[in-house]
Formats: sequence, structure tokens, C-alpha cells
Amino acid sequence: MFFRKKKEVKPEIFTEESCPACGVKSRRKFEDGDYVFKPATVCKNCSSPNTIISAVYGEYPPETHKN
Repeated sequence: MFFRKKKEVKPEIFTEESCPACGVKSRRKFEDGDYVFKPATVCKNCSSPNTIISAVYGEYPPETHKN
């Protein structure tokens, strides 16, 4: 009987940007240099220059079960 090492699945890392002026939140893939409270790009909704990075987090892909 052979035992196989279970393949480790790495989470996908995302950055959440939020605009304090209009309250819009957007999500994008993480880029090197991202950190919480870092000033981000101009808001796509209201053009406010005060958009900040509000969260950096990882999500695991959904599991696929083989029967």
C-alpha cells in the first residue's frame, strides 16, 4: 500500500480597497508592497483621492471532491 502526501493548496491573496467618501469597497489581487491603511488609487466611483487599503486576506479555492 502506498501513501501519497496530500498536495498542499495555497490560498489566493487579495487586497480590499475602500473609499471613506462614498463607502465603496473593491477587491483585487494582492501586489507586493500592499499593506493596511496604505493610500490607494483614486476611487472609481466618486473620484476621491482618499481611497485606502482596508484589508489584506487570503481565500482558499473551493474543494473539489472526487468519488
